[in-house]
Amino acid sequence: MQPEEIANQIVAAQRGGADLREIMEQLAGLPMEDLERAVTAVARQEGDDVVELLSYLAHSGDQRLATCAVEALAGHPTPTAASVLQRIGVMAPDKSVRKQARRGLHRLRTAGIVPDEMPPGVAVPTAVRPTLRYYRGMLTNPDPHGYRAIIVGAERPSGIVDGVFALLSEENGLVQCSTLETSRRDFDQQVNRVRQQMSGLTWVEAPPSYCHFLIYQHAEQSRGTGSLSPEREHCAHTLGVPETLYQQPVVYQRLPADEVRGDSVLLDRGYELLNLPELGGWVSWLQQLEPVKKYAGMLLEARESRLVLSELIKRERETRILDAAIDELFTPARRPTLAGRLEELSFVFLESDRVVAARIALATALALREDSQDAIRANPFVGALTLASMEYAIKTGFGRAGKIITT
Repeated sequence: MQPEEIANQIVAAQRGGADLREIMEQLAGLPMEDLERAVTAVARQEGDDVVELLSYLAHSGDQRLATCAVEALAGHPTPTAASVLQRIGVMAPDKSVRKQARRGLHRLRTAGIVPDEMPPGVAVPTAVRPTLRYYRGMLTNPDPHGYRAIIVGAERPSGIVDGVFALLSEENGLVQCSTLETSRRDFDQQVNRVRQQMSGLTWVEAPPSYCHFLIYQHAEQSRGTGSLSPEREHCAHTLGVPETLYQQPVVYQRLPADEVRGDSVLLDRGYELLNLPELGGWVSWLQQLEPVKKYAGMLLEARESRLVLSELIKRERETRILDAAIDELFTPARRPTLAGRLEELSFVFLESDRVVAARIALATALALREDSQDAIRANPFVGALTLASMEYAIKTGFGRAGKIITT
């Protein structure tokens, strides 16, 4: 069959909602010259869905096919094609494909074509393992150091479940990853065993596509720092390309930002979050940072001062110390990370039937992302967390400029 005929077949199959796997295999088996002709023929087809189809080909597990599709996208002068190239330049498993996508995007930008503004959670075709169907996903709350566990399973047509169990880190990306091929029943039993082993964290059901995306995203983070081992890379790509490339945390699909943004009642209750078990370690985590030790020492000295001061002046002095500590701890660089943890916690609260806590957490997260530094100083959650950390530092023997206090 001629390359052009295969191209016509794949376009017709895609528009008819048919299974593309057999035609994809035919494409991947073509010599490079014929493969280029076939993909070029696809790109010449008329219709708004051509870019979507090229995106499907570009997310293929076949490096040659992906390369041809990226080149075709770079020759498609539309913002939608630019958006797809932007995604591929970040998310493609193959480094050479990512580089080629970035070059193609640069060519389009040079011609004045920029990516569309993509709405949250825009779906891309699942290309590497198109026969799999998501079965189940679970995740935990982030711990105080930004670690969390993720489980996702997808089912083959035969009924076998491919499971991925991962440990993610805000700072280090994909830290641990293992896979399992089993039945639904055995997969569920293994999930229960893992939950029992990690009972200190709160586990909730989550969209499998989101769990898959988080694993893939953190693998790419590790790849970017050169710390992704071949074993973890293989594990992360067990299920292929994520079905959905989320643009923001999944909680926003359940709880729109406009429902809680700037809600003073919710923000005033932010300190209540520190009483929840999921935030139990945040105080001890924060007190390990040098600014907390420094300002805890200053706070202790102010309280032990022999100067006779009015209660008002004492409170003002302590407030100045607290504000200075907040400015040094909650910098514009650190605030998005803490906001991200609260967004993920908000989803965990929602899924564990704690709606009010979820709303408080999300309102606080949005404030951390969007408020001025003056507003951050007045934020009840920020103030309570900082003061509690300083008090903890004093109580456990750290106070004066980070030195151990002895009596």
